[in-house]
Amino acid sequence: MDFGLTETMIKNIGWHLRHFPNVETAILFGSRGKGNFREDSDIDLALKGDGITNDMLHDIQQTLSQTTIPYKFDLVIHDKITDPDLLAHIQRVGKIFYEKKNCSIQHRRYQLFRYSIPVDSQLILRNRFLKKREGLLVKVCCGQNEGWGEIAPLPEFSHETLAQAQAQAIEWLEKWDQSRSCNVKLDLTADLYPSVAFGLSCALMEMKGRLGDEGNYQTAPLCYGDPDELYEPLDQMQGEKVAKVKVGMYEANRDGLIADMLLEAIPDLQLRLDANRSWTPAKAQMFAKYVKPEHRARIQFIEEPCKTREESRQFAAETGINIAWDESVREPDFRVEKEPHLAAIVIKPTLVGSIERCAELIAQAHALGIKAVISSSIESSFGLTQLARMAKQYTPNVTPGLDTLDLMDYQVVRTWPGSELPVVGLDSEFVTEVILD
Repeated sequence: MDFGLTETMIKNIGWHLRHFPNVETAILFGSRGKGNFREDSDIDLALKGDGITNDMLHDIQQTLSQTTIPYKFDLVIHDKITDPDLLAHIQRVGKIFYEKKNCSIQHRRYQLFRYSIPVDSQLILRNRFLKKREGLLVKVCCGQNEGWGEIAPLPEFSHETLAQAQAQAIEWLEKWDQSRSCNVKLDLTADLYPSVAFGLSCALMEMKGRLGDEGNYQTAPLCYGDPDELYEPLDQMQGEKVAKVKVGMYEANRDGLIADMLLEAIPDLQLRLDANRSWTPAKAQMFAKYVKPEHRARIQFIEEPCKTREESRQFAAETGINIAWDESVREPDFRVEKEPHLAAIVIKPTLVGSIERCAELIAQAHALGIKAVISSSIESSFGLTQLARMAKQYTPNVTPGLDTLDLMDYQVVRTWPGSELPVVGLDSEFVTEVILD
Protein backbone atom coordinates (compact mmCIF):
# COMPACT_ATOMS: atom_id res chain seq x y z
CA MET A 1 0.00 0.00 0.00
CA ASP A 2 1.34 3.46 -0.89
CA PHE A 3 -0.85 5.36 1.64
CA GLY A 4 -1.37 8.07 -0.98
CA LEU A 5 2.33 8.91 -0.84
CA THR A 6 4.93 8.54 -3.55
CA GLU A 7 7.89 6.23 -3.04
CA THR A 8 10.12 9.30 -2.88
CA MET A 9 8.02 10.78 -0.07
CA ILE A 10 8.11 7.53 1.92
CA LYS A 11 11.89 7.27 1.55
CA ASN A 12 12.23 10.92 2.47
CA ILE A 13 10.28 10.50 5.71
CA GLY A 14 12.29 7.40 6.61
CA TRP A 15 15.53 9.21 5.85
CA HIS A 16 14.65 11.96 8.31
CA LEU A 17 13.41 9.58 11.02
CA ARG A 18 16.79 7.81 10.87
CA HIS A 19 18.31 11.00 12.25
CA PHE A 20 16.50 10.33 15.55
CA PRO A 21 17.96 7.07 16.93
CA ASN A 22 15.37 6.84 19.72
CA VAL A 23 12.64 6.22 17.16
CA GLU A 24 12.44 2.46 16.67
CA THR A 25 9.10 2.28 14.85
CA ALA A 26 6.61 4.66 13.24
CA ILE A 27 3.01 3.48 12.85
CA LEU A 28 0.78 5.17 10.29
CA PHE A 29 -2.81 5.60 11.45
CA GLY A 30 -5.76 7.86 10.68
CA SER A 31 -7.34 7.97 7.23
CA ARG A 32 -4.10 7.06 5.46
CA GLY A 33 -3.70 4.00 7.67
CA LYS A 34 -7.30 2.99 6.95
CA GLY A 35 -6.84 3.52 3.22
CA ASN A 36 -9.78 5.92 2.78
CA PHE A 37 -7.76 9.13 2.80
CA ARG A 38 -8.38 12.33 0.89
CA GLU A 39 -5.66 13.80 -1.28
CA ASP A 40 -4.84 16.43 1.38
CA SER A 41 -5.10 14.15 4.43
CA ASP A 42 -2.57 14.61 7.22
CA ILE A 43 0.16 12.05 7.80
CA ASP A 44 -0.59 10.65 11.28
CA LEU A 45 2.33 8.80 12.87
CA ALA A 46 2.63 7.16 16.28
CA LEU A 47 6.29 6.89 17.26
CA LYS A 48 7.60 4.02 19.40
CA GLY A 49 10.97 3.80 21.10
CA ASP A 50 12.75 4.33 24.41
CA GLY A 51 13.42 7.87 25.54
CA ILE A 52 11.27 9.79 23.05
CA THR A 53 10.48 13.08 24.79
CA ASN A 54 8.05 15.86 23.93
CA ASP A 55 10.99 18.10 23.00
CA MET A 56 12.29 15.41 20.67
CA LEU A 57 8.81 15.03 19.17
CA HIS A 58 8.77 18.77 18.49
CA ASP A 59 12.17 18.52 16.77
CA ILE A 60 10.96 15.63 14.60
CA GLN A 61 7.83 17.59 13.72
CA GLN A 62 9.94 20.60 12.72
CA THR A 63 12.31 18.47 10.64
CA LEU A 64 9.52 16.76 8.72
CA SER A 65 7.70 20.05 8.18
CA GLN A 66 10.75 21.47 6.42
CA THR A 67 10.60 18.87 3.68
CA THR A 68 8.81 19.53 0.40
CA ILE A 69 6.14 16.92 1.21
CA PRO A 70 2.88 18.89 0.75
CA TYR A 71 1.01 17.41 3.72
CA LYS A 72 0.82 18.22 7.42
CA PHE A 73 2.31 15.82 9.95
CA ASP A 74 0.49 14.88 13.15
CA LEU A 75 2.84 12.99 15.48
CA VAL A 76 2.22 11.31 18.83
CA ILE A 77 4.40 9.30 21.21
CA HIS A 78 2.76 5.88 21.30
CA ASP A 79 3.74 5.06 24.88
CA LYS A 80 2.28 8.35 26.17
CA ILE A 81 -1.18 7.97 24.62
CA THR A 82 -3.82 7.92 27.37
CA ASP A 83 -6.93 7.92 25.19
CA PRO A 84 -8.14 4.28 24.98
CA ASP A 85 -10.14 4.98 21.82
CA LEU A 86 -7.06 6.31 20.03
CA LEU A 87 -5.01 3.30 21.16
CA ALA A 88 -7.73 0.98 19.89
CA HIS A 89 -7.86 2.85 16.58
CA ILE A 90 -4.08 2.56 16.10
CA GLN A 91 -4.19 -1.14 16.95
CA ARG A 92 -7.05 -1.68 14.50
CA VAL A 93 -5.92 0.33 11.43
CA GLY A 94 -2.26 1.14 12.10
CA LYS A 95 0.35 0.10 9.53
CA ILE A 96 4.07 -0.22 10.19
CA PHE A 97 5.47 2.71 8.22
CA TYR A 98 9.09 2.76 9.41
CA GLU A 99 11.32 0.37 11.35
CA LYS A 100 14.79 1.34 12.42
CA LYS A 101 15.97 -2.29 12.40
CA ASN A 102 15.24 -2.53 8.68
CA CYS A 103 17.30 0.53 7.87
CA SER A 104 20.89 -0.39 7.19
CA ILE A 105 23.65 2.03 8.14
CA GLN A 106 23.81 4.68 5.46
CA HIS A 107 27.19 6.00 4.43
CA ARG A 108 28.14 9.24 2.77
CA ARG A 109 29.77 9.60 -0.62
CA TYR A 110 30.57 12.51 -2.88
CA GLN A 111 31.94 13.41 -6.30
CA LEU A 112 33.07 16.59 -8.00
CA PHE A 113 32.98 17.41 -11.70
CA ARG A 114 34.47 20.45 -13.39
CA TYR A 115 32.86 21.99 -16.46
CA SER A 116 34.14 24.54 -18.95
CA ILE A 117 31.82 25.68 -21.73
CA PRO A 118 32.22 28.45 -24.32
CA VAL A 119 30.04 31.55 -24.02
CA ASP A 120 28.93 34.43 -26.24
CA SER A 121 32.01 36.21 -27.53
CA GLN A 122 30.44 39.59 -26.70
CA LEU A 123 29.98 38.86 -22.99
CA ILE A 124 31.79 41.54 -20.98
CA LEU A 125 32.09 41.50 -17.20
CA ARG A 126 33.46 44.76 -15.80
CA ASN A 127 35.48 45.52 -18.93
CA ARG A 128 36.72 41.93 -19.25
CA PHE A 129 35.65 39.59 -22.04
CA LEU A 130 34.48 36.24 -20.68
CA LYS A 131 35.26 33.53 -23.23
CA LYS A 132 34.15 30.51 -21.21
CA ARG A 133 32.10 29.75 -18.11
CA GLU A 134 33.68 27.38 -15.65
CA GLY A 135 32.40 25.78 -12.51
CA LEU A 136 31.98 22.64 -10.43
CA LEU A 137 29.11 20.19 -10.09
CA VAL A 138 29.03 18.53 -6.69
CA LYS A 139 27.20 15.28 -5.97
CA VAL A 140 26.53 14.10 -2.42
CA CYS A 141 24.98 10.77 -1.47
CA CYS A 142 23.71 9.19 1.71
CA GLY A 143 22.39 5.70 1.24
CA GLN A 144 20.08 5.79 -1.78
CA ASN A 145 19.50 9.53 -1.53
CA GLU A 146 21.57 11.88 -3.66
CA GLY A 147 21.71 15.59 -4.33
CA TRP A 148 23.55 17.90 -6.69
CA GLY A 149 24.69 21.49 -6.66
CA GLU A 150 26.74 23.91 -8.75
CA ILE A 151 29.72 25.89 -7.46
CA ALA A 152 30.60 28.58 -10.00
CA PRO A 153 32.34 31.76 -8.79
CA LEU A 154 31.65 34.62 -11.21
CA PRO A 155 34.85 36.27 -12.49
CA GLU A 156 35.13 39.97 -11.60
CA PHE A 157 32.30 39.64 -9.06
CA SER A 158 33.16 36.74 -6.73
CA HIS A 159 36.04 37.29 -4.33
CA GLU A 160 37.07 33.63 -4.64
CA THR A 161 38.59 32.00 -7.68
CA LEU A 162 37.41 28.65 -8.99
CA ALA A 163 40.62 27.04 -7.72
CA GLN A 164 40.02 28.42 -4.23
CA ALA A 165 36.39 27.32 -4.30
CA GLN A 166 37.36 23.82 -5.40
CA ALA A 167 39.95 23.49 -2.63
CA GLN A 168 37.48 24.65 0.01
CA ALA A 169 34.69 22.41 -1.28
CA ILE A 170 36.96 19.37 -1.15
CA GLU A 171 38.04 20.24 2.40
CA TRP A 172 34.43 20.54 3.55
CA LEU A 173 33.35 17.35 1.80
CA GLU A 174 36.22 15.41 3.36
CA LYS A 175 35.10 16.52 6.83
CA TRP A 176 31.50 15.70 5.97
CA ASP A 177 32.58 12.24 4.83
CA GLN A 178 34.80 11.48 7.81
CA SER A 179 31.95 10.55 10.14
CA ARG A 180 30.63 8.15 7.44
CA SER A 181 27.25 8.06 9.20
CA CYS A 182 24.36 10.11 7.84
CA ASN A 183 23.29 10.94 11.38
CA VAL A 184 26.12 13.41 12.01
CA LYS A 185 25.44 16.98 10.86
CA LEU A 186 28.12 19.33 9.54
CA ASP A 187 26.98 22.91 9.21
CA LEU A 188 27.75 25.26 6.33
CA THR A 189 29.67 27.81 8.36
CA ALA A 190 29.96 31.53 7.67
CA ASP A 191 33.61 31.22 6.63
CA LEU A 192 32.71 29.31 3.45
CA TYR A 193 32.96 31.20 0.18
CA PRO A 194 29.47 32.20 -1.05
CA SER A 195 29.67 30.05 -4.19
CA VAL A 196 30.75 27.03 -2.14
CA ALA A 197 28.06 27.55 0.48
CA PHE A 198 25.39 27.90 -2.19
CA GLY A 199 26.42 24.84 -4.21
CA LEU A 200 26.78 22.61 -1.16
CA SER A 201 23.46 23.79 0.29
CA CYS A 202 21.70 22.95 -2.98
CA ALA A 203 23.21 19.46 -2.96
CA LEU A 204 22.33 18.82 0.68
CA MET A 205 18.79 20.17 0.40
CA GLU A 206 18.17 18.19 -2.78
CA MET A 207 19.45 15.05 -1.07
CA LYS A 208 17.18 15.65 1.92
CA GLY A 209 14.14 16.42 -0.22
CA ARG A 210 13.96 20.03 0.97
CA LEU A 211 14.44 21.70 -2.41
CA GLY A 212 11.13 21.68 -4.27
CA ASP A 213 10.92 19.90 -7.61
CA GLU A 214 8.78 22.60 -9.24
CA GLY A 215 10.52 25.65 -10.70
CA ASN A 216 9.55 29.14 -11.81
CA TYR A 217 10.89 29.18 -15.35
CA GLN A 218 9.27 32.46 -16.35
CA THR A 219 12.09 34.97 -16.68
CA ALA A 220 12.53 38.69 -17.12
CA PRO A 221 14.24 38.65 -20.54
CA LEU A 222 17.59 40.38 -20.66
CA CYS A 223 17.35 42.97 -23.45
CA TYR A 224 20.41 43.89 -25.46
CA GLY A 225 21.21 44.69 -29.07
CA ASP A 226 19.13 46.78 -31.48
CA PRO A 227 16.11 48.27 -29.62
CA ASP A 228 14.00 48.05 -32.81
CA GLU A 229 14.30 44.25 -32.67
CA LEU A 230 13.00 44.10 -29.09
CA TYR A 231 9.51 45.50 -29.53
CA GLU A 232 7.81 42.48 -31.08
CA PRO A 233 9.16 39.76 -28.72
CA LEU A 234 8.48 41.92 -25.66
CA ASP A 235 4.97 42.78 -26.83
CA GLN A 236 4.18 39.07 -27.31
CA MET A 237 5.41 37.98 -23.86
CA GLN A 238 3.02 35.83 -21.84
CA GLY A 239 2.30 36.34 -18.15
CA GLU A 240 3.88 39.23 -16.26
CA LYS A 241 5.38 41.46 -18.93
CA VAL A 242 8.65 42.50 -17.30
CA ALA A 243 12.07 42.82 -18.93
CA LYS A 244 15.57 43.69 -17.77
CA VAL A 245 17.89 46.20 -19.41
CA LYS A 246 21.53 46.77 -18.55
CA VAL A 247 22.30 50.48 -18.30
CA GLY A 248 25.46 52.42 -17.53
CA MET A 249 27.61 50.95 -20.30
CA TYR A 250 26.77 53.74 -22.75
CA GLU A 251 25.77 57.39 -22.42
CA ALA A 252 23.11 57.97 -19.78
CA ASN A 253 20.89 59.94 -22.16
CA ARG A 254 20.94 56.98 -24.60
CA ASP A 255 19.91 54.61 -21.80
CA GLY A 256 17.07 56.93 -20.85
CA LEU A 257 15.84 57.23 -24.42
CA ILE A 258 15.80 53.45 -24.94
CA ALA A 259 13.96 52.80 -21.68
CA ASP A 260 11.41 55.48 -22.50
CA MET A 261 10.88 54.20 -26.06
CA LEU A 262 10.23 50.66 -24.81
CA LEU A 263 7.75 51.88 -22.21
CA GLU A 264 6.05 54.13 -24.77
CA ALA A 265 5.72 51.39 -27.38
CA ILE A 266 4.46 48.65 -25.03
CA PRO A 267 1.94 50.14 -22.56
CA ASP A 268 1.80 47.12 -20.23
CA LEU A 269 5.57 46.56 -20.09
CA GLN A 270 7.52 47.00 -16.86
CA LEU A 271 11.29 47.33 -16.73
CA ARG A 272 14.00 46.34 -14.33
CA LEU A 273 17.20 48.26 -14.95
CA ASP A 274 20.66 47.32 -13.71
CA ALA A 275 23.28 50.06 -13.45
CA ASN A 276 25.89 48.23 -11.34
CA ARG A 277 26.76 51.47 -9.50
CA SER A 278 28.09 52.98 -12.72
CA TRP A 279 26.52 56.45 -12.65
CA THR A 280 27.56 59.65 -10.96
CA PRO A 281 24.62 61.66 -9.59
CA ALA A 282 24.79 63.90 -12.67
CA LYS A 283 24.65 60.95 -15.09
CA ALA A 284 21.78 59.39 -13.14
CA GLN A 285 19.86 62.64 -13.45
CA MET A 286 20.65 62.73 -17.17
CA PHE A 287 19.10 59.27 -17.51
CA ALA A 288 15.96 60.34 -15.65
CA LYS A 289 15.64 63.47 -17.79
CA TYR A 290 14.95 61.30 -20.84
CA VAL A 291 12.31 59.11 -19.15
CA LYS A 292 8.91 60.80 -19.18
CA PRO A 293 7.45 61.27 -15.68
CA GLU A 294 4.34 59.25 -16.62
CA HIS A 295 6.55 56.27 -17.55
CA ARG A 296 8.69 56.21 -14.40
CA ALA A 297 6.20 54.22 -12.33
CA ARG A 298 6.60 51.32 -14.77
CA ILE A 299 10.27 51.06 -13.95
CA GLN A 300 10.00 48.44 -11.22
CA PHE A 301 13.43 49.45 -9.99
CA ILE A 302 16.97 50.39 -10.96
CA GLU A 303 19.57 48.21 -9.29
CA GLU A 304 22.13 50.44 -7.55
CA PRO A 305 22.08 53.41 -9.96
CA CYS A 306 24.91 55.35 -8.29
CA LYS A 307 28.30 54.60 -6.82
CA THR A 308 27.14 54.86 -3.20
CA ARG A 309 23.93 53.91 -1.45
CA GLU A 310 23.39 57.48 -0.29
CA GLU A 311 23.67 58.83 -3.83
CA SER A 312 21.20 56.17 -5.02
CA ARG A 313 18.76 57.13 -2.27
CA GLN A 314 19.05 60.79 -3.26
CA PHE A 315 18.44 59.92 -6.93
CA ALA A 316 15.29 57.99 -6.02
CA ALA A 317 13.98 60.81 -3.83
CA GLU A 318 14.53 63.42 -6.56
CA THR A 319 13.14 61.43 -9.50
CA GLY A 320 10.53 59.16 -7.92
CA ILE A 321 12.14 56.15 -9.63
CA ASN A 322 12.33 53.10 -7.37
CA ILE A 323 15.66 51.46 -6.63
CA ALA A 324 16.83 48.00 -5.55
CA TRP A 325 19.88 46.87 -3.63
CA ASP A 326 22.09 44.35 -5.41
CA GLU A 327 25.80 44.76 -4.65
CA SER A 328 24.84 46.13 -1.22
CA VAL A 329 23.22 42.82 -0.27
CA ARG A 330 26.64 41.17 -0.39
CA GLU A 331 28.37 43.72 1.86
CA PRO A 332 29.10 42.80 5.51
CA ASP A 333 27.23 45.77 6.98
CA PHE A 334 24.05 45.23 4.96
CA ARG A 335 20.75 45.07 6.82
CA VAL A 336 17.33 44.73 5.24
CA GLU A 337 15.51 47.92 6.18
CA LYS A 338 12.40 49.66 4.88
CA GLU A 339 13.36 52.81 2.99
CA PRO A 340 11.52 55.31 0.78
CA HIS A 341 11.60 54.22 -2.89
CA LEU A 342 13.30 50.89 -2.05
CA ALA A 343 11.28 48.37 -4.04
CA ALA A 344 13.39 45.22 -3.88
CA ILE A 345 16.54 43.42 -2.92
CA VAL A 346 18.20 41.33 -5.61
CA ILE A 347 19.64 38.05 -4.35
CA LYS A 348 22.29 36.29 -6.40
CA PRO A 349 22.91 33.13 -4.36
CA THR A 350 26.29 32.35 -5.96
CA LEU A 351 27.45 35.71 -4.60
CA VAL A 352 25.42 35.71 -1.37
CA GLY A 353 25.80 32.20 0.07
CA SER A 354 23.75 29.20 1.15
CA ILE A 355 20.05 28.72 0.48
CA GLU A 356 19.50 29.16 4.21
CA ARG A 357 21.21 32.59 4.14
CA CYS A 358 19.20 33.62 1.08
CA ALA A 359 15.97 32.44 2.72
CA GLU A 360 16.74 34.60 5.77
CA LEU A 361 17.14 37.69 3.58
CA ILE A 362 13.95 36.88 1.69
CA ALA A 363 11.98 36.48 4.93
CA GLN A 364 13.34 39.78 6.27
CA ALA A 365 12.40 41.58 3.05
CA HIS A 366 8.90 40.10 2.91
CA ALA A 367 8.28 41.07 6.53
CA LEU A 368 8.90 44.70 5.53
CA GLY A 369 6.85 44.56 2.34
CA ILE A 370 9.96 44.61 0.14
CA LYS A 371 10.18 42.39 -2.94
CA ALA A 372 12.99 39.82 -3.12
CA VAL A 373 14.19 38.77 -6.58
CA ILE A 374 16.29 35.65 -7.18
CA SER A 375 18.83 36.45 -9.88
CA SER A 376 21.49 34.68 -11.91
CA SER A 377 25.26 34.97 -11.72
CA ILE A 378 25.53 33.45 -15.21
CA GLU A 379 25.40 29.88 -13.95
CA SER A 380 25.11 26.95 -16.34
CA SER A 381 21.70 25.47 -17.15
CA PHE A 382 22.29 23.12 -14.22
CA GLY A 383 22.55 25.95 -11.70
CA LEU A 384 19.81 27.97 -13.37
CA THR A 385 17.28 25.16 -12.95
CA GLN A 386 18.07 25.02 -9.24
CA LEU A 387 17.67 28.80 -8.98
CA ALA A 388 14.28 28.44 -10.69
CA ARG A 389 13.25 25.82 -8.11
CA MET A 390 14.50 28.06 -5.32
CA ALA A 391 12.53 31.01 -6.75
CA LYS A 392 9.35 28.92 -6.89
CA GLN A 393 9.83 27.79 -3.30
CA TYR A 394 10.78 31.10 -1.66
CA THR A 395 9.50 33.87 -3.98
CA PRO A 396 6.58 32.17 -5.78
CA ASN A 397 4.87 35.37 -6.95
CA VAL A 398 7.93 37.16 -8.32
CA THR A 399 9.47 36.68 -11.76
CA PRO A 400 13.13 35.76 -11.17
CA GLY A 401 16.02 37.25 -13.12
CA LEU A 402 17.38 34.11 -14.76
CA ASP A 403 17.52 34.97 -18.46
CA THR A 404 21.23 34.31 -19.01
CA LEU A 405 21.23 30.85 -20.60
CA ASP A 406 21.39 32.23 -24.15
CA LEU A 407 24.83 33.62 -23.32
CA MET A 408 26.05 30.00 -23.32
CA ASP A 409 26.80 27.74 -26.26
CA TYR A 410 25.66 24.60 -24.40
CA GLN A 411 23.49 23.36 -21.57
CA VAL A 412 25.15 21.27 -18.85
CA VAL A 413 23.57 17.95 -17.71
CA ARG A 414 20.19 19.42 -16.73
CA THR A 415 18.14 21.31 -19.28
CA TRP A 416 16.13 24.51 -19.11
CA PRO A 417 12.53 23.95 -20.30
CA GLY A 418 12.09 25.16 -23.86
CA SER A 419 15.77 25.78 -24.56
CA GLU A 420 17.06 24.49 -27.88
CA LEU A 421 20.73 24.71 -26.92
CA PRO A 422 22.59 21.38 -27.19
CA VAL A 423 23.20 19.51 -23.95
CA VAL A 424 26.53 18.17 -22.73
CA GLY A 425 26.70 15.36 -20.17
CA LEU A 426 29.17 14.21 -17.56
CA ASP A 427 30.97 12.15 -20.20
CA SER A 428 31.44 15.03 -22.66
CA GLU A 429 34.66 16.84 -23.51
CA PHE A 430 33.40 19.87 -21.57
CA VAL A 431 33.10 18.04 -18.22
CA THR A 432 35.84 16.21 -16.30
CA GLU A 433 35.67 14.43 -12.97
CA VAL A 434 37.88 15.88 -10.26
CA ILE A 435 40.11 13.06 -9.01
CA LEU A 436 39.95 12.98 -5.21
CA ASP A 437 42.46 11.25 -2.96
